[in-house]
Amino acid sequence: MQSIQHQLGTLDLSHVELLHRMEINFEGIDLNSFNVVILNSIVQYFPSVDYLLQVLEGAI
Repeated sequence: MQSIQHQLGTLDLSHVELLHRMEINFEGIDLNSFNVVILNSIVQYFPSVDYLLQVLEGAI
């Protein structure tokens, strides 16, 4: 994650913040502070459809 954050700085994307946390943890994130959530290669490991729905509801 540090290398990606470094690349964001060199691309003048310092306003982009990367967070590494559990997929259901949206604590402390302002609802209007982001416009995309990437669930990159993790959905396949979710224990159930209900869990996926919980994550999607949190992201919305």
